[in-house]
Amino acid sequence: EISCSLVGSEMCIRDRKYTICLLAISMIAGLSSCSLFGLDYQFNYENEAAPVTTELNMTCYEFIRSRSNSDLVLMYEAINRAEMQEFYETDNLTYFLLDDEEFASWLTTKKYASVASVPKSELQTMLKGYTLPGLYHSADLTTSPIDVLTCNGVLSIRLRLYPNPPTSSQDLNAMQAGYVNEDGTVNYSKCHTTNLRPTNGIAHLLHTRFLAL
Repeated sequence: EISCSLVGSEMCIRDRKYTICLLAISMIAGLSSCSLFGLDYQFNYENEAAPVTTELNMTCYEFIRSRSNSDLVLMYEAINRAEMQEFYETDNLTYFLLDDEEFASWLTTKKYASVASVPKSELQTMLKGYTLPGLYHSADLTTSPIDVLTCNGVLSIRLRLYPNPPTSSQDLNAMQAGYVNEDGTVNYSKCHTTNLRPTNGIAHLLHTRFLAL
């Protein structure tokens, strides 16, 4: 009876170890398949910067149009109302795109009921304020910030990498950007999906819009 109990205990221990191994494998698989905006999100387990580039095989405007029924509805509507389709197909520009929640927040702040109620000229200024001349990939950045004048010729955006703690589930070197205020301060927004490569430039998707004081 004693030997049978020992055998039973050993089998139980082996079963538990097997179950634990399966759970660990499932958790790793789950983390590896995480995505945002329908795009794979990168995790960096080596504590080194290794930004992912997603080739879109379409222009930025075509990408926004492809998501005009999901998370970029208002962005698509604003571009069309501002008659800026060609602008979003222009080469060598870096675009910061707002999801619907943040675009709606901008409308609320400006006291507009809808995109259709915003004057075209104001939309043009706003959209150009989220666009930079030149190509800015996170691999080109460091923790030392740089300021770049936007395409509206008035506001500048400060870009940098922000080192997340090793315990963070996000990329350890997250890209941050924000408008430079008159006093030199910046309210940084995190770019949750970076380095999208439409055929005409680079696009970064924002969950938090830029704020200027």
